Amino acid sequence: MRVIRNVLWGVGYGLGFAALFMAWAVIARIIGGADAFGEKGTTLLTVLALYLFGGVAAGGIVGLLRPIVRWRIGSVLVGIIAAEVIYGAGWIALNQPRDKGAAMLDWQSAIRTRLVRLAVLLSALSVLSASYACQRRTQRATFSPVAERCYRLAFIPAAFVDSVPSLSGQKLADLVFLAQAGFDSTWHLAFATDTGGASAWTGAKWRQSEGDSIDIVLPTEAGLVGAQLRLATLADTLTGRAWVFYDTPSKSQPEAKAFAIRRWCPYTAH
Repeated sequence: MRVIRNVLWGVGYGLGFAALFMAWAVIARIIGGADAFGEKGTTLLTVLALYLFGGVAAGGIVGLLRPIVRWRIGSVLVGIIAAEVIYGAGWIALNQPRDKGAAMLDWQSAIRTRLVRLAVLLSALSVLSASYACQRRTQRATFSPVAERCYRLAFIPAAFVDSVPSLSGQKLADLVFLAQAGFDSTWHLAFATDTGGASAWTGAKWRQSEGDSIDIVLPTEAGLVGAQLRLATLADTLTGRAWVFYDTPSKSQPEAKAFAIRRWCPYTAH
């Protein structure tokens, strides 16, 4: 999953920074002697543990919220939250009072203040995340980088085109125009024809699929039979696979590697 990959990415960077700070702490202990950390009411092991925890926690937070970091305000909020978690944990660990008097009350009050501040930051981040998710849904529903473009289709093996049934003897379309106009709430119109333009395939459609890919349907025989393609949209030449679909289940379902090569479009100026 992308979320897990993002978290692992963040933890990796966090551990890298933690290693640097841990190395600095060890050097400080060697140079300063046994009292280098004792004078501050802590120990080398405590400092090393805090740096390790901070690196994992901060890296995990940044990785989990990685999609938000692409926005400037998102980067600021994520950085503040990560810093608040690390600094807060360190402050709580290093400033724990030894008695249960006024010092304990002040310590508890400071913890509540930090928790409230963290809650406010998380609330702001939740609003930003909701806005980001809404924008992503809108973009996926209304825009695709391949929209309003023409593509020349090719298949391996080339004999795949002959495996698509057609009572009228039409060749499988090898030129498709992906229109932005809606076929319905999910699908967009596609105009497909053979290279010579002698016959146009009606009912062709396309949609944004999962991730960075699209589906293209080229129906024949009143839409009951045809070819369907799923292509990755990571470059001008789209790559993926194609298969024949039938109106009834069939054990024989020819498949092929599919390519869509961007070319000059006779329908638009693109």
